[in-house]
Amino acid sequence: PELVDVMVYNVTIDACASNKQMALANQLLEELREVYPMNLVTYNTIVKGHCVAGDLDSARRTLKEMEEAGITPDAASFSCLLSGAAKQLDCKETFRIIAELDRRKLPLDSYVVSIMMQLSRKLPNVRDAYKALSILDRPDVHIFEDEV
Repeated sequence: PELVDVMVYNVTIDACASNKQMALANQLLEELREVYPMNLVTYNTIVKGHCVAGDLDSARRTLKEMEEAGITPDAASFSCLLSGAAKQLDCKETFRIIAELDRRKLPLDSYVVSIMMQLSRKLPNVRDAYKALSILDRPDVHIFEDEV
């Protein structure tokens, strides 16, 4: 029953986060914390919500809180953050996140590639766009292997 209850909270928090209702998501999060320990899915959902709302600082604070709680962020955690930075056309931040993925030895998967390709199309500076696409030249990029 506990797992089911956490899943219900996670789905509800995700619905709030996806609709930029972070005040309500945070309220539900506080209720959840009183009863159950936070898990990776819950933290990633909150990170995603902050990124959807355009609040990368809060997303970063959530990642820090996650690690302080002993939960290691995964590729999905950083993909959310990368997507948020890309939506803001923040090249410096996107490459900082890529460097963090590298440092943690997390995969540069099809989600990361897709985010960087979308970013390259939106950038007004051709050099920045080329740099965003340069991720395709990396030997550690795995585009279709996961899907086949």
